[in-house]
Amino acid sequence: MNEEQRKWRDQYLNSLGSREFLRLAIAIVVWVLVGIVFSILTSCSYVFDVFFITLFVFPFIAPKWKPAYNVFRKLVGNDRLPTEPYPRSPTTSSLGARPWWSFLPSLWWLLMELLLLLAVLGYLSKR
Repeated sequence: MNEEQRKWRDQYLNSLGSREFLRLAIAIVVWVLVGIVFSILTSCSYVFDVFFITLFVFPFIAPKWKPAYNVFRKLVGNDRLPTEPYPRSPTTSSLGARPWWSFLPSLWWLLMELLLLLAVLGYLSKR
């Protein structure tokens, strides 16, 4: 962790308090209730599933993706939080460009998986 990331983390953790957690808990309850209402209105349980899944995905993407982080800052309502999302690591991958033929095995396995999927779907449609 470099100095910029450490500074961001310290500011983030020092800015969160009980008021912010309460606002976040209320937002979660409202989100679940909106999901239930939309699920009832559309009479489809998959709508609620989407709301429920986003409830668990949002905390992982919010610190790293700027639009989600901006929504998080508005929900929490604390201006002392860092204005930018978590800084990226300055280290880069040491892997170089791969030659074109190195992708052939993965294409072969993709083709095999598609054929297996077609065989299973064909078997299930005949049942």
